[in-house]
Amino acid sequence: MNNKILKLIENKNLFIKDNQIFTAIIGSNPSKNARSPILWNKAFNKFNKECKMLPLDINEKKLTSLLDQLNINQNFLGGSVTIPHKTLVAQWLNENISSEAKKIGTVNCLYRSGTGSNSLLGTNTDGEAAISTFSKKFKDFKSGNILQLGCGGAGKAVVTFFSKKFEGRNLTILSRNDDDKLLATKLNCNWIFWDDIGDNLEKFNLIINCTSLGFDVNDKKMPLSTKQFENLKKNTIFFDIIYNPKQTLLLEYASKLGHRIFNGLNMNLEQAALAFRYVNTEYKNLNLIIEAMNE
Repeated sequence: MNNKILKLIENKNLFIKDNQIFTAIIGSNPSKNARSPILWNKAFNKFNKECKMLPLDINEKKLTSLLDQLNINQNFLGGSVTIPHKTLVAQWLNENISSEAKKIGTVNCLYRSGTGSNSLLGTNTDGEAAISTFSKKFKDFKSGNILQLGCGGAGKAVVTFFSKKFEGRNLTILSRNDDDKLLATKLNCNWIFWDDIGDNLEKFNLIINCTSLGFDVNDKKMPLSTKQFENLKKNTIFFDIIYNPKQTLLLEYASKLGHRIFNGLNMNLEQAALAFRYVNTEYKNLNLIIEAMNE
């Protein structure tokens, strides 16, 4: 069974022993830059659990076959889902996803309901982690006008939780996807086509970057122009959910102008800890999991 999995994935240097208990992160190329295997494996070592998280690089065309194999493999406990497969995995799971994930339309966590469970389940911990870590950092932010840049897999999770806490009518999604209008309507949020925002940013107190601009091959780009910064309120908060690099060009430029900034490092850590707890139900204390991952 493990051989079938290994034949499907792109990273051919991986090896899974027979009867090896394992978790995995599933994405286009998590073997190259994903943080979750490092965090999860630290926790497994700390708790003396014989298990590892493995990165599974998978092409979209083979994704369903991989999920089918993992579903019937009782040695696979669950794990994480990363770009660009969060929506497709949610669709594959169909009704076997949490109510939060149904609202969002994506999953980033796969788990089983118990030992020997035949079917994988899915949920989304991105939004919960985003709102939790932001609220800890900016306790003074009680309400205001929020602009979210982009609404992909993680973006859908973020806007769902932020609209619930800060009232959807005060939140605007800026994207190029007309389908995001439907989500905005469902959450009682506003939606603006990306090119129509222009320089009209003066009303926003908080700007959340959920695009990939600033990350990986786009690390030399930022989602706002320097001219658009001229119209921002003083002391605007910038929350960029990207965690690598720790300071994107967006955050670097915002900081130079005196705005408050926050990256996605804590969000990424907390979503990993939440997902770890879903998969490894014997560990209940989230703070202990976070401490183990931070060592």
